Amino acid sequence: MHLCAWLLTIFMVVVFVQVPLAMLVLFPMFLFAGLLVNFNNCPPYLLWLQYISVFYYSFCLVSVNQWKDYGAIDCSAEDLARTGIGRCAFMNGDDVLA
Repeated sequence: MHLCAWLLTIFMVVVFVQVPLAMLVLFPMFLFAGLLVNFNNCPPYLLWLQYISVFYYSFCLVSVNQWKDYGAIDCSAEDLARTGIGRCAFMNGDDVLA
């Protein structure tokens, strides 16, 4: 993964000397990383963009690092009222990742 990030950096420096051209390539990669766009609401013909995004894989790695084997997640009365389903949205870290 480090080699991939290093090669991407070198590619961006050499090819995209101009900032607008770099933003044209980086914006779709960032948009389809999973932070801004819910893939359930995305048209199927655009879903392949997530797999060419370096940010997508970074987001997945950080999520797994944070939530794997996290344990129980406490819910307050406010949280229960906010979900509207009468129970916690996520009981533990593995539920968050599922």
